[in-house]
Amino acid sequence: GNGYGDNGTLQFKGEIENYKVLDKDKKNTVIITFIARNKSERFDITLFAYEEGWAKAIVRSMDRNTISYQGRILPLTVGDTSL
Repeated sequence: GNGYGDNGTLQFKGEIENYKVLDKDKKNTVIITFIARNKSERFDITLFAYEEGWAKAIVRSMDRNTISYQGRILPLTVGDTSL
């Protein structure tokens, strides 16, 4: 498998590795880094959470181009199983 799910999404199962949280007080940004794996690849993930409620995710792999996502951070609703 190449890590893509049936709908074209990247899918990971199992424990993440090297989870780190960095708090950049001067810029009010939290940076989270970790490694995720699937059967055939390793992905280096960096998440940025900004004070204004925006977030950015960067996914790097040795086997494909870097992917970047941006969006808003929303609170989870109790009982929400849509994830």
